Amino acid sequence: MADETFWEDLCPLEFGEIPALEEDVVCVGFPTGGDNISVTRGVVSRVEIQRYAHSAVELLAIQVRIQLRTLYRLSQVFQAFKR
Repeated sequence: MADETFWEDLCPLEFGEIPALEEDVVCVGFPTGGDNISVTRGVVSRVEIQRYAHSAVELLAIQVRIQLRTLYRLSQVFQAFKR
């Protein structure tokens, strides 16, 4: 960002612990084909290491059960907001 004032008054998110199975979480992301951010609640159903298709790297993956109205891609998951 060329204009440093863009970053003023922003609070960075802090990473927390890995959520437990059956724990309530909030998923934030962009629906496939959408232009606006979506937020929905869900429950952790699986935590495991998975090989990612584009990089072939094995990383931690967290599967969340949510009510799907549209497909999500690259969603971020939050347990709680810290200030």
